[in-house]
Amino acid sequence: MGLRRGPFGLEVVSQREEIKVRLTADELDAGLHALNRNARRLLVEATHLYGMQRYSTAVMLGMLAIEESLKWRVMLGTLSFRQRDVRDAWIAAARHDAKLTRMAELYNAILKTIEGTFQVEPTSIATTYQRLKMRCTYVSFVEGREWTEPSAVCNAEAALIYVRHALLCVCGPMRMTACFFTEIFEEVRWEDEAEERMRRDLVEWGKGAVALERHEENERENARIRDWVDARLK
Repeated sequence: MGLRRGPFGLEVVSQREEIKVRLTADELDAGLHALNRNARRLLVEATHLYGMQRYSTAVMLGMLAIEESLKWRVMLGTLSFRQRDVRDAWIAAARHDAKLTRMAELYNAILKTIEGTFQVEPTSIATTYQRLKMRCTYVSFVEGREWTEPSAVCNAEAALIYVRHALLCVCGPMRMTACFFTEIFEEVRWEDEAEERMRRDLVEWGKGAVALERHEENERENARIRDWVDARLK
């Protein structure tokens, strides 16, 4: 990372170029660790803005936190031994609709397990969330031939629902670490040889000291942020 001359002569921080290659289990775990941290940061900022009555911006950041925390659903494919799966995973990781669809699929699965019901079709939920996020960010020309500013999109009640949903996704049972993957996949066997190699690599890594250290750090910080946000959304 270094400084580069940016627009208007300002010095800006430049990142190294992104690469989209097959990840090792260690690299995926490190990525999950970073995604969880960043999702919590976005959630904290959304909570601050909710407290300042900037409801639409709070909702927008809350949705970004959801996308970041559940990016693991598409990132898992980066472990594949098939190049097309790796390519597709990186493409999905950059698409808001793909991440929101995976969120809806997982959320529905949990609700079906708990309540025995299935909610709205996942792509419909993803489309609704994406449209709302855009409306909370940009001025829109809407029915009635009127311009609507983001500040008029969400009131306190609606914002509370969406930020609480972000809290559930970021700090609840849908988050993921390599150790969680190990618990889920250890007793599973996949017939596909490439998928089975991927599973074994991840399970073995998830039992190691580094993965456990990251997992424990994530759980401590997750509990702290969950309690902090929950107290401020009452």
